[in-house]
Amino acid sequence: MPADKIGLALIAFVGLGQGASAAPCVSDRFDQALPGSTDAAYFIAYVPSVRLPAFWQAGRINGFAYKMFSNGKAMLKSPDKTKIG
Repeated sequence: MPADKIGLALIAFVGLGQGASAAPCVSDRFDQALPGSTDAAYFIAYVPSVRLPAFWQAGRINGFAYKMFSNGKAMLKSPDKTKIG
């Protein structure tokens, strides 16, 4: 997948196209599934640190595995397990 399409995919999945003050579509605690996702799981770290975000979510959407973190980072893997972002 070309780099420009990867960037657009990440923007679509993470919702970075919204304003910085807008709440993420998965709620501010990441306890709502990403719209259209399956197998969503929610995680909370009770001792958050700079290295570990307090909230994150993992699931699948359109065959891709994703992880979204409360610090704005995300990972996306293709169905063949290739890490995209």
